[in-house]
Amino acid sequence: MKDIFIKIHPVNKVAETLMQLYPPMLANNYLPDWYKKQESYKRGDINTSSIANAWGFRKARKCPAMREVITQGIVIPAWSDINIIKNGNEWNWSIGASVHDDDVGGDIEYHNTSQIEGMELNVIDGYGILKLMSPYSFETPNGYGLEFQDPFYHVRRNIKILPGKVETDIWHSVNFPFEFYQDLNKLNRKHIFIKAGEPLVICNIYKKEKNKIDLQLQNYDSKYQEEVIDYQHIKSKSMSQSWTDYKENLK
Repeated sequence: MKDIFIKIHPVNKVAETLMQLYPPMLANNYLPDWYKKQESYKRGDINTSSIANAWGFRKARKCPAMREVITQGIVIPAWSDINIIKNGNEWNWSIGASVHDDDVGGDIEYHNTSQIEGMELNVIDGYGILKLMSPYSFETPNGYGLEFQDPFYHVRRNIKILPGKVETDIWHSVNFPFEFYQDLNKLNRKHIFIKAGEPLVICNIYKKEKNKIDLQLQNYDSKYQEEVIDYQHIKSKSMSQSWTDYKENLK
């Protein structure tokens, strides 16, 4: 398997300093606190035995679907403190270290309500949806792009980055629109604060392919279900439900 490079460029010297202070990192080096604290048992440990399974439930970190999302890709931390304040009908927002010399909101801009019509997002009445202007640009090899999404499992529950895929082999500038978890318009006072260095965005590389998807809805197939059960037996009976060992066994 060959390595696929992802290059992240600062847009100027200020952004270079911020990148050095709060560097983007491979996701497996930026694991959520809860994930690191949960017990993890290796194959052969008493807690992986069928006897131990009768004593309690396995932790979330053992879920293969969660594990793949949490440990794959690149985490981009907040490059500055971010403040969004609502006081009555007044809104103010700012970002600690201004990189772009923008007139509206420093490094935070917005898409107006006409641009997001019908999307039913938690936004600011009269403005629309805010977006963070990235101090970085992104470069991938020809034929590859990046998918950006909110780092849900890192447990930041104030803003939610809208997911999107960018052909970063062609377009290198990427910004991050977001909605709020709450409808802040119904509140009199609210302070949203994101600390510099906290996980802000997670991105994963994808291969740009123009293959047409052929969706096939199947009738019940007993032979196929027997194959599924056989795989489950390998995983649960042979290797103590270790997803890592299970994948290795299938190679």
